[in-house]
Amino acid sequence: MSQPKTIGVIIVLSIVINLIVLVSVISTMTSVDDLNQSWQEITQSNSSKAAELIKLERTLGYVGFVHHFKNYIIRRQPTYLNQAVESYEDAQLAISRLLLYAKDEDETRHINAVKNTLNAYYNNLQSIQSLNPDISVEQLDTLVAVDDSRAAAALIALRERLSPYLSAQYQQAQRSATEIHNQLRVASVVIVPILLLISAAFIFQIRKFYKLSRVYQMVLDSSPDGIIYTEFNGDIIHCNKVAQGIFGYSEKELLAMKVEELVPVEYRGDHAKHRHSFSHNGVVKKMGSRDTKLYGLRKTGDYIEIDVAISALNVDNKIRNLAIVRDITKLRHLEHLAETDHLTCLMNRRAIDAVLDREYKHAVRYNRHLAVMLIDLDNFKELNDSEGHLKGDEALKFVAEFLSQNIRPSDYLGRWGGDEFVLVCPELTEKEALEFAERIRERFRQQPKTFDTDLTMSVGISDIGAGNAVKSIRQVTLDADKALYAAKDSGKDCVRTISEIE
Repeated sequence: MSQPKTIGVIIVLSIVINLIVLVSVISTMTSVDDLNQSWQEITQSNSSKAAELIKLERTLGYVGFVHHFKNYIIRRQPTYLNQAVESYEDAQLAISRLLLYAKDEDETRHINAVKNTLNAYYNNLQSIQSLNPDISVEQLDTLVAVDDSRAAAALIALRERLSPYLSAQYQQAQRSATEIHNQLRVASVVIVPILLLISAAFIFQIRKFYKLSRVYQMVLDSSPDGIIYTEFNGDIIHCNKVAQGIFGYSEKELLAMKVEELVPVEYRGDHAKHRHSFSHNGVVKKMGSRDTKLYGLRKTGDYIEIDVAISALNVDNKIRNLAIVRDITKLRHLEHLAETDHLTCLMNRRAIDAVLDREYKHAVRYNRHLAVMLIDLDNFKELNDSEGHLKGDEALKFVAEFLSQNIRPSDYLGRWGGDEFVLVCPELTEKEALEFAERIRERFRQQPKTFDTDLTMSVGISDIGAGNAVKSIRQVTLDADKALYAAKDSGKDCVRTISEIE
Protein backbone atom coordinates (compact mmCIF):
# COMPACT_ATOMS: atom_id res chain seq x y z
CA MET A 1 0.00 0.00 0.00
CA SER A 2 1.34 3.44 -0.91
CA GLN A 3 2.21 5.89 1.83
CA PRO A 4 -0.68 8.32 1.10
CA LYS A 5 -3.19 5.42 1.20
CA THR A 6 -1.70 4.13 4.46
CA ILE A 7 -2.04 7.54 6.02
CA GLY A 8 -5.60 7.81 4.70
CA VAL A 9 -6.59 4.49 6.31
CA ILE A 10 -4.99 5.54 9.60
CA ILE A 11 -6.85 8.83 9.54
CA VAL A 12 -10.21 7.12 8.83
CA LEU A 13 -9.65 4.61 11.64
CA SER A 14 -8.64 7.41 13.96
CA ILE A 15 -11.80 9.35 13.14
CA VAL A 16 -14.02 6.28 13.72
CA ILE A 17 -12.35 5.40 17.03
CA ASN A 18 -12.44 8.98 18.19
CA LEU A 19 -16.16 9.13 17.38
CA ILE A 20 -16.70 5.97 19.44
CA VAL A 21 -14.70 7.49 22.28
CA LEU A 22 -16.68 10.69 21.97
CA VAL A 23 -20.00 8.82 22.13
CA SER A 24 -18.75 6.80 25.11
CA VAL A 25 -17.56 9.91 26.91
CA ILE A 26 -20.84 11.70 26.22
CA SER A 27 -22.80 8.68 27.45
CA THR A 28 -20.69 8.45 30.60
CA MET A 29 -20.98 12.16 31.24
CA THR A 30 -24.74 11.95 30.76
CA SER A 31 -24.94 9.11 33.29
CA VAL A 32 -22.84 11.05 35.75
CA ASP A 33 -25.00 14.14 35.25
CA ASP A 34 -28.18 12.12 35.72
CA LEU A 35 -26.79 10.53 38.86
CA ASN A 36 -25.67 13.88 40.19
CA GLN A 37 -28.99 15.55 39.41
CA SER A 38 -31.00 12.71 40.92
CA TRP A 39 -28.85 12.66 44.04
CA GLN A 40 -29.10 16.44 44.38
CA GLU A 41 -32.88 16.37 44.01
CA ILE A 42 -33.48 13.67 46.58
CA THR A 43 -30.77 15.00 48.88
CA GLN A 44 -32.14 18.51 48.69
CA SER A 45 -35.68 17.30 49.29
CA ASN A 46 -34.76 15.08 52.22
CA SER A 47 -32.30 17.62 53.62
CA SER A 48 -34.99 20.29 53.56
CA LYS A 49 -37.50 17.90 55.08
CA ALA A 50 -35.04 16.90 57.81
CA ALA A 51 -34.24 20.55 58.52
CA GLU A 52 -37.92 21.43 58.85
CA LEU A 53 -38.55 18.37 61.05
CA ILE A 54 -35.67 19.38 63.35
CA LYS A 55 -37.00 22.91 63.45
CA LEU A 56 -40.47 21.61 64.34
CA GLU A 57 -39.14 19.42 67.15
CA ARG A 58 -37.09 22.35 68.47
CA THR A 59 -40.09 24.72 68.45
CA LEU A 60 -42.16 22.10 70.25
CA GLY A 61 -39.66 20.83 72.84
CA TYR A 62 -37.17 22.38 75.23
CA VAL A 63 -37.15 26.20 74.92
CA GLY A 64 -40.01 25.61 72.53
CA PHE A 65 -43.79 25.87 72.68
CA VAL A 66 -44.46 23.15 75.27
CA HIS A 67 -41.62 24.42 77.46
CA HIS A 68 -43.01 27.97 77.45
CA PHE A 69 -46.54 26.58 77.88
CA LYS A 70 -45.56 24.74 81.08
CA ASN A 71 -43.68 27.78 82.44
CA TYR A 72 -46.72 29.96 81.85
CA ILE A 73 -48.97 27.53 83.75
CA ILE A 74 -46.57 27.40 86.68
CA ARG A 75 -45.59 31.08 86.88
CA ARG A 76 -48.46 32.87 85.03
CA GLN A 77 -46.02 35.50 83.69
CA PRO A 78 -46.84 37.28 80.35
CA THR A 79 -43.27 36.77 79.11
CA TYR A 80 -43.77 33.00 78.88
CA LEU A 81 -47.10 33.54 77.14
CA ASN A 82 -45.48 35.69 74.46
CA GLN A 83 -42.66 33.18 73.99
CA ALA A 84 -45.19 30.36 73.67
CA VAL A 85 -47.10 32.29 70.97
CA GLU A 86 -43.88 32.93 69.00
CA SER A 87 -42.91 29.26 69.22
CA TYR A 88 -46.39 28.29 68.08
CA GLU A 89 -46.11 30.46 64.97
CA ASP A 90 -42.66 29.03 64.16
CA ALA A 91 -43.99 25.51 64.60
CA GLN A 92 -46.94 26.23 62.28
CA LEU A 93 -44.51 27.53 59.62
CA ALA A 94 -42.38 24.38 59.89
CA ILE A 95 -45.54 22.21 59.64
CA SER A 96 -46.64 24.07 56.48
CA ARG A 97 -43.29 23.42 54.84
CA LEU A 98 -43.27 19.78 55.88
CA LEU A 99 -46.67 19.37 54.23
CA LEU A 100 -45.10 20.63 50.97
CA TYR A 101 -42.40 17.93 51.16
CA ALA A 102 -44.84 15.14 52.07
CA LYS A 103 -44.36 12.09 49.82
CA ASP A 104 -47.66 10.33 50.51
CA GLU A 105 -50.83 10.31 52.61
CA ASP A 106 -49.12 8.65 55.57
CA GLU A 107 -46.63 11.49 55.90
CA THR A 108 -49.44 14.01 55.57
CA ARG A 109 -51.43 12.19 58.27
CA HIS A 110 -48.44 12.17 60.66
CA ILE A 111 -47.80 15.88 60.09
CA ASN A 112 -51.46 16.71 60.68
CA ALA A 113 -51.38 14.68 63.92
CA VAL A 114 -48.60 16.94 65.17
CA LYS A 115 -50.48 19.98 63.93
CA ASN A 116 -53.71 18.98 65.70
CA THR A 117 -51.89 18.39 68.99
CA LEU A 118 -50.17 21.76 68.66
CA ASN A 119 -53.50 23.48 68.00
CA ALA A 120 -55.03 21.77 71.03
CA TYR A 121 -52.25 23.10 73.23
CA TYR A 122 -52.62 26.56 71.72
CA ASN A 123 -56.41 26.61 72.28
CA ASN A 124 -55.92 25.63 75.92
CA LEU A 125 -53.33 28.39 76.20
CA GLN A 126 -55.90 30.93 75.07
CA SER A 127 -58.49 29.64 77.54
CA ILE A 128 -56.12 29.93 80.52
CA GLN A 129 -56.27 33.70 80.30
CA SER A 130 -60.00 33.70 81.19
CA LEU A 131 -59.61 31.48 84.31
CA ASN A 132 -59.42 32.68 87.91
CA PRO A 133 -55.83 33.77 88.65
CA ASP A 134 -56.06 32.17 92.06
CA ILE A 135 -56.63 28.66 90.72
CA SER A 136 -53.91 26.24 91.82
CA VAL A 137 -51.22 24.92 89.48
CA GLU A 138 -52.49 21.35 89.96
CA GLN A 139 -56.01 22.33 88.99
CA LEU A 140 -54.80 24.39 86.07
CA ASP A 141 -52.61 21.55 84.79
CA THR A 142 -55.58 19.20 84.94
CA LEU A 143 -57.76 21.65 82.97
CA VAL A 144 -55.24 22.25 80.12
CA ALA A 145 -53.80 18.73 79.84
CA VAL A 146 -53.54 17.46 76.23
CA ASP A 147 -52.89 13.89 75.06
CA ASP A 148 -49.74 14.29 72.94
CA SER A 149 -49.00 10.61 72.46
CA ARG A 150 -50.22 10.70 68.84
CA ALA A 151 -47.96 13.67 68.09
CA ALA A 152 -44.97 11.91 69.67
CA ALA A 153 -45.65 8.78 67.61
CA ALA A 154 -46.06 10.90 64.47
CA LEU A 155 -42.71 12.63 64.99
CA ILE A 156 -40.99 9.26 65.46
CA ALA A 157 -42.62 7.96 62.27
CA LEU A 158 -41.54 11.03 60.30
CA ARG A 159 -37.92 10.59 61.41
CA GLU A 160 -37.96 6.93 60.47
CA ARG A 161 -39.39 7.62 56.98
CA LEU A 162 -36.36 9.74 56.04
CA SER A 163 -34.00 6.75 56.15
CA PRO A 164 -35.63 4.56 53.40
CA TYR A 165 -35.53 7.41 50.88
CA LEU A 166 -31.87 7.98 51.48
CA SER A 167 -31.19 4.25 51.29
CA ALA A 168 -33.08 3.94 47.98
CA GLN A 169 -31.18 6.85 46.52
CA TYR A 170 -27.90 5.37 47.68
CA GLN A 171 -28.76 2.07 45.97
CA GLN A 172 -29.66 3.93 42.76
CA ALA A 173 -26.37 5.80 42.94
CA GLN A 174 -24.53 2.50 43.35
CA ARG A 175 -26.25 1.05 40.26
CA SER A 176 -25.41 4.15 38.20
CA ALA A 177 -21.82 4.12 39.42
CA THR A 178 -21.53 0.43 38.49
CA GLU A 179 -22.87 1.19 35.00
CA ILE A 180 -20.37 4.03 34.57
CA HIS A 181 -17.58 1.79 35.82
CA ASN A 182 -18.52 -0.88 33.26
CA GLN A 183 -18.47 1.70 30.45
CA LEU A 184 -15.05 2.90 31.50
CA ARG A 185 -13.82 -0.68 31.71
CA VAL A 186 -14.95 -1.35 28.13
CA ALA A 187 -13.19 1.83 27.02
CA SER A 188 -9.97 0.88 28.80
CA VAL A 189 -9.98 -2.74 27.56
CA VAL A 190 -11.10 -2.21 23.94
CA ILE A 191 -10.84 1.40 22.83
CA VAL A 192 -7.64 2.47 24.57
CA PRO A 193 -5.48 -0.30 22.99
CA ILE A 194 -6.88 0.59 19.56
CA LEU A 195 -6.08 4.24 20.17
CA LEU A 196 -2.58 3.27 21.24
CA LEU A 197 -2.10 1.27 18.04
CA ILE A 198 -3.35 4.15 15.91
CA SER A 199 -1.12 6.56 17.82
CA ALA A 200 1.85 4.26 17.23
CA ALA A 201 1.02 4.16 13.52
CA PHE A 202 0.77 7.94 13.47
CA ILE A 203 4.11 8.27 15.24
CA PHE A 204 5.68 5.86 12.76
CA GLN A 205 4.36 7.83 9.78
CA ILE A 206 5.33 11.14 11.36
CA ARG A 207 8.87 9.85 11.87
CA LYS A 208 9.01 8.81 8.23
CA PHE A 209 7.79 12.24 7.17
CA TYR A 210 10.28 13.87 9.49
CA LYS A 211 13.13 11.88 7.98
CA LEU A 212 11.92 12.71 4.47
CA SER A 213 11.60 16.37 5.35
CA ARG A 214 15.15 16.35 6.68
CA VAL A 215 16.36 14.75 3.46
CA TYR A 216 14.46 17.33 1.40
CA GLN A 217 15.91 20.12 3.54
CA MET A 218 19.41 18.71 3.09
CA VAL A 219 18.85 18.57 -0.66
CA LEU A 220 17.63 22.17 -0.69
CA ASP A 221 20.49 23.35 1.49
CA SER A 222 23.03 21.56 -0.70
CA SER A 223 21.84 23.52 -3.73
CA PRO A 224 24.38 26.14 -4.86
CA ASP A 225 21.47 28.49 -5.52
CA GLY A 226 19.06 30.18 -3.16
CA ILE A 227 15.54 28.72 -3.11
CA ILE A 228 12.55 30.78 -1.99
CA TYR A 229 9.02 29.34 -1.87
CA THR A 230 6.12 31.81 -1.57
CA GLU A 231 2.37 32.05 -1.32
CA PHE A 232 0.41 33.70 -4.14
CA ASN A 233 0.36 36.95 -2.16
CA GLY A 234 4.15 36.95 -1.85
CA ASP A 235 4.47 35.66 1.73
CA ILE A 236 7.64 33.59 2.06
CA ILE A 237 6.86 30.13 3.43
CA HIS A 238 10.21 28.39 2.89
CA CYS A 239 13.81 29.24 2.11
CA ASN A 240 17.10 27.38 2.10
CA LYS A 241 20.36 28.41 3.75
CA VAL A 242 21.85 29.76 0.54
CA ALA A 243 18.91 32.18 0.18
CA GLN A 244 19.47 33.27 3.77
CA GLY A 245 23.13 33.90 2.98
CA ILE A 246 22.40 35.81 -0.22
CA PHE A 247 20.07 38.29 1.44
CA GLY A 248 21.63 38.28 4.92
CA TYR A 249 18.48 37.33 6.84
CA SER A 250 17.87 34.44 9.22
CA GLU A 251 15.25 31.84 8.34
CA LYS A 252 12.89 33.24 11.00
CA GLU A 253 13.21 36.75 9.56
CA LEU A 254 12.61 35.62 5.97
CA LEU A 255 9.51 33.62 6.92
CA ALA A 256 7.98 36.80 8.34
CA MET A 257 8.59 38.75 5.12
CA LYS A 258 7.09 39.19 1.67
CA VAL A 259 9.31 38.51 -1.33
CA GLU A 260 8.95 42.16 -2.41
CA GLU A 261 10.96 43.15 0.66
CA LEU A 262 13.99 41.51 -0.99
CA VAL A 263 13.64 43.86 -3.97
CA PRO A 264 14.92 47.47 -4.05
CA VAL A 265 12.16 49.91 -3.13
CA GLU A 266 12.02 51.51 -6.58
CA TYR A 267 11.24 48.16 -8.23
CA ARG A 268 8.74 46.70 -5.75
CA GLY A 269 5.56 47.92 -7.45
CA ASP A 270 6.57 46.50 -10.83
CA HIS A 271 7.81 43.30 -9.21
CA ALA A 272 4.42 42.64 -7.54
CA LYS A 273 2.57 43.25 -10.84
CA HIS A 274 4.88 40.95 -12.80
CA ARG A 275 4.63 38.27 -10.09
CA HIS A 276 0.81 38.29 -10.12
CA SER A 277 0.76 38.16 -13.92
CA PHE A 278 3.31 35.36 -14.05
CA SER A 279 1.57 33.27 -11.36
CA HIS A 280 -1.43 32.71 -13.65
CA ASN A 281 0.72 31.50 -16.56
CA GLY A 282 2.12 28.47 -14.75
CA VAL A 283 5.40 28.36 -16.69
CA VAL A 284 9.07 28.34 -15.80
CA LYS A 285 10.73 31.61 -16.68
CA LYS A 286 14.21 33.03 -16.36
CA MET A 287 14.07 36.65 -15.31
CA GLY A 288 16.36 39.34 -16.68
CA SER A 289 19.06 39.06 -19.34
CA ARG A 290 22.58 40.22 -19.99
CA ASP A 291 21.27 43.65 -20.92
CA THR A 292 18.54 43.74 -18.23
CA LYS A 293 20.01 43.46 -14.78
CA LEU A 294 18.08 42.30 -11.73
CA TYR A 295 18.96 43.50 -8.28
CA GLY A 296 18.18 42.18 -4.83
CA LEU A 297 18.27 44.06 -1.55
CA ARG A 298 20.31 42.68 1.33
CA LYS A 299 19.47 43.24 4.99
CA THR A 300 22.37 45.70 5.14
CA GLY A 301 20.72 47.81 2.41
CA ASP A 302 23.32 46.82 -0.20
CA TYR A 303 22.22 46.02 -3.74
CA ILE A 304 23.32 42.72 -5.24
CA GLU A 305 22.96 41.61 -8.84
CA ILE A 306 21.02 38.37 -9.06
CA ASP A 307 19.90 35.81 -11.59
CA VAL A 308 16.35 34.51 -10.99
CA ALA A 309 14.34 31.65 -12.45
CA ILE A 310 10.75 31.35 -11.23
CA SER A 311 7.95 28.85 -11.68
CA ALA A 312 4.29 28.79 -10.68
CA LEU A 313 3.02 25.68 -8.88
CA ASN A 314 -0.49 24.49 -8.10
CA VAL A 315 -0.42 22.93 -4.63
CA ASP A 316 -3.80 21.79 -3.27
CA ASN A 317 -5.54 24.23 -5.64
CA LYS A 318 -3.40 27.07 -4.31
CA ILE A 319 -1.02 28.96 -6.55
CA ARG A 320 2.49 29.20 -5.17
CA ASN A 321 5.75 30.42 -6.61
CA LEU A 322 9.21 28.89 -6.50
CA ALA A 323 12.18 31.16 -7.14
CA ILE A 324 15.73 29.96 -7.78
CA VAL A 325 18.07 32.83 -6.95
CA ARG A 326 21.76 33.12 -7.76
CA ASP A 327 24.01 35.92 -6.56
CA ILE A 328 25.99 36.89 -9.67
CA THR A 329 27.71 39.92 -8.17
CA LYS A 330 31.07 38.13 -8.09
CA LEU A 331 30.43 36.62 -11.52
CA ARG A 332 29.69 40.06 -12.94
CA HIS A 333 32.84 41.37 -11.28
CA LEU A 334 34.90 38.59 -12.86
CA GLU A 335 33.24 39.21 -16.22
CA HIS A 336 34.00 42.90 -15.84
CA LEU A 337 37.64 42.11 -15.12
CA ALA A 338 37.75 39.76 -18.11
CA GLU A 339 36.25 42.40 -20.41
CA THR A 340 37.98 45.51 -19.07
CA ASP A 341 41.38 46.89 -19.99
CA HIS A 342 43.21 47.06 -16.67
CA LEU A 343 45.06 50.29 -17.52
CA THR A 344 42.36 52.49 -19.08
CA CYS A 345 39.30 50.78 -17.53
CA LEU A 346 37.71 50.76 -21.00
CA MET A 347 36.42 47.64 -22.75
CA ASN A 348 39.31 45.46 -23.86
CA ARG A 349 39.73 43.98 -27.33
CA ARG A 350 37.67 40.91 -26.51
CA ALA A 351 34.73 42.92 -25.15
CA ILE A 352 34.72 45.54 -27.93
CA ASP A 353 34.89 42.78 -30.56
CA ALA A 354 31.72 41.26 -29.03
CA VAL A 355 30.00 44.67 -29.08
CA LEU A 356 31.08 45.29 -32.65
CA ASP A 357 29.74 41.90 -33.73
CA ARG A 358 26.40 42.50 -31.99
CA GLU A 359 25.92 46.03 -33.35
CA TYR A 360 26.99 44.96 -36.84
CA LYS A 361 24.36 42.19 -36.90
CA HIS A 362 21.72 44.61 -35.60
CA ALA A 363 22.53 47.19 -38.28
CA VAL A 364 22.44 44.60 -41.07
CA ARG A 365 19.22 42.98 -39.84
CA TYR A 366 17.30 46.24 -39.46
CA ASN A 367 19.06 48.11 -42.31
CA ARG A 368 20.49 50.76 -39.99
CA HIS A 369 23.64 52.90 -40.08
CA LEU A 370 26.75 51.97 -38.11
CA ALA A 371 30.04 53.88 -37.95
CA VAL A 372 33.34 52.53 -36.64
CA MET A 373 36.23 54.84 -35.72
CA LEU A 374 39.83 53.84 -35.03
CA ILE A 375 41.63 56.51 -33.02
CA ASP A 376 45.41 56.64 -32.77
CA LEU A 377 47.45 58.81 -30.41
CA ASP A 378 49.98 60.80 -32.44
CA ASN A 379 53.59 61.00 -31.17
CA PHE A 380 52.95 58.38 -28.48
CA LYS A 381 56.21 56.54 -29.28
CA GLU A 382 58.21 59.75 -28.86
CA LEU A 383 56.52 60.34 -25.48
CA ASN A 384 57.44 56.84 -24.32
CA ASP A 385 61.02 57.25 -25.51
CA SER A 386 61.55 60.73 -24.08
CA GLU A 387 59.42 60.75 -20.93
CA GLY A 388 59.24 57.07 -20.02
CA HIS A 389 56.63 54.35 -20.01
CA LEU A 390 54.94 55.60 -16.83
CA LYS A 391 54.20 58.85 -18.60
CA GLY A 392 53.00 56.78 -21.52
CA ASP A 393 50.56 54.96 -19.24
CA GLU A 394 49.35 58.30 -17.88
CA ALA A 395 48.80 59.50 -21.42
CA LEU A 396 46.70 56.45 -22.31
CA LYS A 397 44.54 56.92 -19.18
CA PHE A 398 44.22 60.62 -19.98
CA VAL A 399 42.99 59.85 -23.51
CA ALA A 400 40.58 57.17 -22.23
CA GLU A 401 39.02 59.59 -19.74
CA PHE A 402 38.81 62.36 -22.36
CA LEU A 403 37.07 60.13 -24.91
CA SER A 404 34.66 58.75 -22.28
CA GLN A 405 33.55 62.29 -21.47
CA ASN A 406 33.09 63.35 -25.11
CA ILE A 407 31.10 60.50 -26.69
CA ARG A 408 27.36 59.83 -26.80
CA PRO A 409 25.64 57.59 -24.24
CA SER A 410 24.81 55.14 -27.04
CA ASP A 411 28.43 54.79 -28.21
CA TYR A 412 30.85 52.01 -27.21
CA LEU A 413 34.49 52.83 -26.48
CA GLY A 414 37.31 50.33 -26.12
CA ARG A 415 41.06 49.95 -26.31
CA TRP A 416 41.98 48.36 -29.61
CA GLY A 417 45.61 47.78 -28.73
CA GLY A 418 48.73 49.82 -27.92
CA ASP A 419 47.86 53.48 -28.36
CA GLU A 420 44.81 52.79 -30.54
CA PHE A 421 41.19 53.10 -29.42
CA VAL A 422 38.00 52.02 -31.18
CA LEU A 423 34.65 53.83 -31.07
CA VAL A 424 31.50 52.00 -32.24
CA CYS A 425 28.69 54.47 -33.09
CA PRO A 426 25.23 53.00 -33.84
CA GLU A 427 22.79 55.03 -35.95
CA LEU A 428 25.55 57.34 -37.28
CA THR A 429 26.13 58.01 -41.01
CA GLU A 430 29.61 58.54 -42.45
CA LYS A 431 29.03 62.28 -42.72
CA GLU A 432 27.78 62.52 -39.13
CA ALA A 433 30.69 60.37 -37.97
CA LEU A 434 33.16 62.67 -39.76
CA GLU A 435 31.72 65.75 -38.06
CA PHE A 436 31.66 63.97 -34.71
CA ALA A 437 35.29 62.83 -35.06
CA GLU A 438 36.46 66.30 -36.07
CA ARG A 439 34.89 67.77 -32.94
CA ILE A 440 36.59 65.21 -30.75
CA ARG A 441 39.97 65.71 -32.48
CA GLU A 442 39.81 69.49 -32.17
CA ARG A 443 38.76 69.37 -28.51
CA PHE A 444 41.62 67.02 -27.71
CA ARG A 445 44.13 69.23 -29.50
CA GLN A 446 43.02 72.16 -27.38
CA GLN A 447 42.86 70.13 -24.16
CA PRO A 448 45.51 71.19 -21.58
CA LYS A 449 48.07 68.39 -21.09
CA THR A 450 50.83 67.67 -18.62
CA PHE A 451 53.20 66.11 -21.16
CA ASP A 452 56.19 67.73 -22.88
CA THR A 453 55.43 65.81 -26.07
CA ASP A 454 52.74 67.27 -28.32
CA LEU A 455 49.94 64.67 -28.36
CA THR A 456 47.21 64.79 -31.01
CA MET A 457 44.72 62.35 -32.54
CA SER A 458 44.38 60.73 -35.94
CA VAL A 459 41.04 59.09 -36.76
CA GLY A 460 39.98 56.61 -39.45
CA ILE A 461 36.26 56.03 -40.17
CA SER A 462 34.43 53.16 -41.83
CA ASP A 463 30.71 52.54 -41.93
CA ILE A 464 27.84 50.49 -43.24
CA GLY A 465 24.89 52.52 -44.42
CA ALA A 466 21.22 51.87 -44.96
CA GLY A 467 20.59 50.71 -48.53
CA ASN A 468 24.29 50.28 -49.37
CA ALA A 469 26.02 47.04 -50.19
CA VAL A 470 26.70 45.19 -46.95
CA LYS A 471 30.34 44.73 -46.03
CA SER A 472 31.53 42.01 -43.70
CA ILE A 473 32.47 42.99 -40.19
CA ARG A 474 36.08 42.17 -40.99
CA GLN A 475 35.95 44.49 -43.96
CA VAL A 476 34.49 47.27 -41.81
CA THR A 477 37.45 47.12 -39.40
CA LEU A 478 39.97 46.82 -42.24
CA ASP A 479 38.47 49.91 -43.89
CA ALA A 480 38.69 51.86 -40.63
CA ASP A 481 42.33 50.80 -40.33
CA LYS A 482 43.04 51.95 -43.92
CA ALA A 483 41.42 55.31 -43.23
CA LEU A 484 43.52 55.67 -40.04
CA TYR A 485 46.76 55.06 -41.92
CA ALA A 486 45.64 57.60 -44.52
CA ALA A 487 45.16 60.14 -41.73
CA LYS A 488 48.66 59.37 -40.42
CA ASP A 489 50.12 59.76 -43.92
CA SER A 490 48.33 63.10 -44.25
CA GLY A 491 50.42 64.60 -41.48
CA LYS A 492 48.58 63.32 -38.39
CA ASP A 493 46.04 65.28 -36.29
CA CYS A 494 43.31 64.74 -38.87
CA VAL A 495 40.30 62.57 -39.75
CA ARG A 496 39.87 60.42 -42.85
CA THR A 497 36.95 58.25 -44.06
CA ILE A 498 37.23 55.16 -46.20
CA SER A 499 35.19 56.81 -48.92
CA GLU A 500 37.79 59.60 -49.22
CA ILE A 501 40.66 57.25 -49.99
CA GLU A 502 38.93 54.73 -52.26
